[in-house]
Amino acid sequence: MAIPLRSNETTQGRRMTGGRTLWRANGMTEEQIGKPIIAVVNGSANLSNRRLLSLVSPSI
Repeated sequence: MAIPLRSNETTQGRRMTGGRTLWRANGMTEEQIGKPIIAVVNGSANLSNRRLLSLVSPSI
């Protein structure tokens, strides 16, 4: 039994047509829409985005 993805709330169903349109406008392909969406948020002014990316990317 598969666990439902929270990201399905923005990518599935007739009600989210506008959401899918925005995802596609930002470069998401049809194959990517069915996969989990992972957001990385940085609230620290002391950690550069490039350094954060190098720390997080191997885990994703």
